[in-house]
Amino acid sequence: MKKLLIIGTNDIATACATRLYRAGFSICIISRDISFDLNSFRNFSVTLKNGSKTIENIKAISFADFIFHNTESANLSINHFVDFVLQDRQIPVLSKDDSKSINLSKFEFCINCDDDLFNNLEVSINLPVISCTKTEIIQADYKVISQGEHLGRVKYPFLDFPEVENEIEDTLFIKSLEEGIFIAEKAAGEKVIKDEKIATVGNIEVYSGFTGYITGVISSGLIVSKDLKIFSLSHNKPKGDILQLPAETFAIAGGVLEAVLFHNNLNEK
Repeated sequence: MKKLLIIGTNDIATACATRLYRAGFSICIISRDISFDLNSFRNFSVTLKNGSKTIENIKAISFADFIFHNTESANLSINHFVDFVLQDRQIPVLSKDDSKSINLSKFEFCINCDDDLFNNLEVSINLPVISCTKTEIIQADYKVISQGEHLGRVKYPFLDFPEVENEIEDTLFIKSLEEGIFIAEKAAGEKVIKDEKIATVGNIEVYSGFTGYITGVISSGLIVSKDLKIFSLSHNKPKGDILQLPAETFAIAGGVLEAVLFHNNLNEK
């Protein structure tokens, strides 16, 4: 079974992981050590913090959680952990530090969904790279467009695409006023009214600045810094089920799957 490495745990990374998993690939993820993802309630970004996360019956698990529940495997290496979890048809999630020890030769592709994490890894990625972020990175062999009218399409060298303009987001953010432990009192999808208490950061109470709907919130229990985005809100009620991955992310994941199959077919000719 072919193995793919995904960089990142955001919505797009999670959609890629689930779609490629169901297409028969084995998936390993490298995650930020601490994630302040506003959509952590619906993606794999809290896996390292919580030990595991199951989405659409697909379980992702961290090395630390695996060792905790399998004490007889306390001396297991990172690579043996990855192999064991993949054989069990689960998704191993590695920290940036874990990734230093991973044997990349077992993977066929690297799928970049997080430029900051990708560019700060302390391991050389000598694999074909598919990028599905909004920015261009030099290392990418294939680029999947992640916004606009061409969303989900693969930018091949032999196809001309117009420049993709950044979309204007109709999203408002609430930031932390000080450093402290964040505890949310409202969840994604809930309606809030102006001046309603929605969280605490340390000893400071956080209030909504307007009436609207919560579209994103970071995971409770994290130590946040001043000015960190802790909530996203919209004046309008979100369309569809906000607790599920957006359909657009699966369109992007479909483009990633296309690029993988195209590359494999190209090499077989």
